[in-house]
Order: sequence, then structure tokens, then C-alpha cells
Amino acid sequence: FRSQKDGYYRNIYRTSLAYYKCIHKSIDTGQLNKQNSLVVSHKHILSDFYGTYRKILSFYNIQLTNSLEKALLKQHNMQVDFVSHHQYSLDQFGLSNEQIEKDFDFIYANYDV
Repeated sequence: FRSQKDGYYRNIYRTSLAYYKCIHKSIDTGQLNKQNSLVVSHKHILSDFYGTYRKILSFYNIQLTNSLEKALLKQHNMQVDFVSHHQYSLDQFGLSNEQIEKDFDFIYANYDV
């Protein structure tokens, strides 16, 4: 059972890596127009939820209504105080910081993550 689970995690990891390489290559080569793309990182959502979502709305020309603004501010305030109680380690997934930094070096070098 353990090896089947490990295989699943390896496949998810390899698929994620291939996806990010494809997107990065598309942006880097101009196949994906930067003016038509918005890169939003998890870091930005966590550090500035409200501001990040305002950028998303602006990018898509979505009008910020009062009810949407209230909902965004409520979520922003909840996230400011949120502390995750997840107790996962990379080792549980057969990964290490060094491997992730090596495999995703193109992301670290080109995006604010």
C-alpha cells in the first residue's frame, strides 16, 4: 500500500512540474501573451488577500460591488488571523527542500514566490 501511495505522490509531483514548465515556457517564448495573463502566487494571496483579489478583479474588468467588497474584506480579515494546524512534512511525500528548489528553479528565478 505504501508504494502505491508513493507512486501517486510522485505522479502528482511530476505532473505539477510539467504543468509549471509548460506555462513558464509559454510565457517565456511569447506563446502566452503577458498582457493577457496574470500570475497570482499563493504567497500574494496569503500576504495580501484583499489587494490580490482587487488586482484579479481589475485584470478581468470586474466591477467591485459593495457586497463583493464586504465579502473580500471579511475573508481578508479571517486570513490575517488564520494559523494552519497542518502537520505535514515534505518527507511524508518523498520530497526535500533541495529537490523542490532544484526542480522548480525556473519558478523561483522568474516569479515572486
